[in-house]
Amino acid sequence: MGSAAEHVAALQRIAGLVDVPAVFPQLAPEASAAVRALVGADAVWICVRRRRNADLVLRFADGVEPRQAVSGDLPIAADPLVEAATLAAGPLRIDDYVAHAASEPHLRAQGVRAVLTAPVTAGALDHGVLIAFRRARTFAPNAEALLAQAAQTLALVLATHDARRAHGEALAREQLLARATNATAAAPDLHAAMHHTAAGAVGVADAVFAAVLLEESTGSRLAAATGDHLGLPRGGLRALPATLVRGRPQVYMDAVGLLAQLGIRTGAAGDVRGRLCVLQPIADGPEVFGALLVLLAADAPDPSIFGSLETLAGNAGGVLRRARLHTEIERAYLSTVTALANALEAKDLQTHEHASATSRLAVAVGTELHLAPGELRDLEFAAVLHDVGKIAIPDEILSRRGPLSDEEWAYVRDHTVIGERILRGIPFLRSAASAVRSAHERWDGGGYPDGLAGEAIPLLARIVFACDTWDVMTSDRPYRDALTADEAERRLEAEAGHQLDPQVVGALLSVVRRRRGAQERIAA
Repeated sequence: MGSAAEHVAALQRIAGLVDVPAVFPQLAPEASAAVRALVGADAVWICVRRRRNADLVLRFADGVEPRQAVSGDLPIAADPLVEAATLAAGPLRIDDYVAHAASEPHLRAQGVRAVLTAPVTAGALDHGVLIAFRRARTFAPNAEALLAQAAQTLALVLATHDARRAHGEALAREQLLARATNATAAAPDLHAAMHHTAAGAVGVADAVFAAVLLEESTGSRLAAATGDHLGLPRGGLRALPATLVRGRPQVYMDAVGLLAQLGIRTGAAGDVRGRLCVLQPIADGPEVFGALLVLLAADAPDPSIFGSLETLAGNAGGVLRRARLHTEIERAYLSTVTALANALEAKDLQTHEHASATSRLAVAVGTELHLAPGELRDLEFAAVLHDVGKIAIPDEILSRRGPLSDEEWAYVRDHTVIGERILRGIPFLRSAASAVRSAHERWDGGGYPDGLAGEAIPLLARIVFACDTWDVMTSDRPYRDALTADEAERRLEAEAGHQLDPQVVGALLSVVRRRRGAQERIAA
C-alpha cells in the first residue's frame, strides 16, 4: 500500500483534479489510478450522481467489468453492490465478497474476493460512491480510512467543479435572459415579441420547446411556439388552468395530459410523453394574460430556472399590457379622427362619405405597395382628414354651385395648409400632417401649396391624391353624374406621369380592377 508519503502523493493527485476540465471521463481515470495506488486495489468503480439525490449514477469501471459491460448511466437499484454502498451510512468493508449478500457471479468470476466502499460526500452533498476491489487477499486495516479520505477529497473536487459549472450556467442563463428580454422589448410587433419570449424560455430552461398561450374570452390561443412540437389548432383552445391566477408556476409530470386538457395536439417533431412541463403565468401585476408553457429536457426541474422564467413571463406581461394600452389609445385616436371627419362632412355636404371612401381605398393601395403597419395607419388618418382644412373655409364658398373667383379659389387652396396646421397640434396625427399638406401636389409640379414634383412629394400624399381623384371621378356630383369605371380608368391612366405618380396609379388600378372582378363574380 505504500508509505505515508505515497499516501499523501496519491491524495494530492486526486486533489489536483480540481484543475482538470470538469468532464467525468477525463477526471475518472486519474482518480481511479490514484485510488488504486492509495489502497492497493486491483480495480476501482467510481459512481457519481448526475444531480443531487438522483437515482442514476454515471459509473466508471477500471479493472473489473460490471454486469453491464459498457460504463455509463446506471440506476442505483440495478446493481446490488452499488445499492449496498449507497445505502451504507459510511465506509463499507467486505472481506469475504463471495459470501456477502451483494455478491454476484460476474464479479466472482473475475476473481473479486474483497471490497471496500466509501461515500463521495462533502458536507450535505452526496456525489456518489467509490468502490475498490481486491482479488487475492483482503485490504489492509487502514484501507478504509484511506479510501474515505480519497472519497472526501474527490467529493471536494466534484463540488468545486459543480460550483464552477453552476456559476457558468447562471452567467450564461443571465446573458440569455438579457438578450431575450431586450429582443422582446424591441420587437416590432406582438407576434415577434411572443416568439422571442418562447425562444428565450428554451434557452434559459434548457427546454425541448416552449410556447406562449394567451387567454381569450372563450378559451386560449397559441400565440407563439418554438419548433413544430405543437400542431394545429393554434386558436380556439380550452381555457388555461384557473390556478394560474395565483401567479405561481405549475409543474406537470406528464406533458401529454396537460396538452390534452388544453386541446393542443402534438406535432411531428418528437414524442412528448413522460416529459415534465412547466406553466409559468404571464402577468403584469394582478392581471394574468396567459402562460408560458415549457417542456423540459431534464427528468427533474432545476430550481434555478424558475426565476428566469418568471422574469421572461413578467417581461412578456409588460409588453402585452403596453400593447393593450396602445390598442385603447388607437381606438381613441380613431374616435378623434372620426369626429373630425364627421365635422367636415356636416359642413360640406358635397364630400359626404368621400373621406371614408378615399380612406378605405388608400389603405388598400398602401397594402398593395407593401407599406409598413405604421405607414398604413398614418395613410388612413391622412386620407380621412385630407380635406379637414375646409372647416376654416366659409360655407358660402363651399356650397357655391357656380364658378369661384380667384380670391375664393385662394381660400380653397389654403385648406391643405390649414389642415396641416390643425393636425400638427395633435401628437398622433403629426406623421399624417405632411401628407395632408401635400395631398393636392401634382407629379409634374403643377399642384399646391408648395409646387412639389415627383418623389419630392411624400408617398402618402401621392396615394391620397390618386385615391381622392378616383373617388371624385366615380361619385355623383351636383354638377355631373359619376363616370363609368372604364372611363375613370382611362382618365387615371392618362394622368399617370402628369398629375399622378405612375407607380401609385398602377397599384390603384390593380385594386379597383380586382374589386370590380369580385363584384362581377358575385353578381353572376
